[in-house]
Amino acid sequence: MKQAVRPGLAALLLAGLLIAALLALTAASTAAQPPAASLRAFIEQLDAKGAPFTVHFKAALPGGDMFLTLPDAGGKKLAELGDDFLCYSEPWNNTRRARCTPFSNILSLSYTP
Repeated sequence: MKQAVRPGLAALLLAGLLIAALLALTAASTAAQPPAASLRAFIEQLDAKGAPFTVHFKAALPGGDMFLTLPDAGGKKLAELGDDFLCYSEPWNNTRRARCTPFSNILSLSYTP
């Protein structure tokens, strides 16, 4: 009686399935990041509604903050949106100061609908 599958061939097939599964997981995780144009449009929509939203950053903003809620009670508000960056302004002495960060520094954005 012949063996149905040789041990070496079975190991090769198993390795191939494992690689295919890893590639599928990698493709899914990179697709989770929306294109910059979509993120910009989404933030513009929230700002137009006056809906507060919180941004979680990969790298801390000046002052060490990892989270930023706009607008906030302290006077921080959205100042400008570019194709790939977000700027906010905050009270500073008797004027306002603007700070900007690239979209690539954004981990997540949360809001209450």
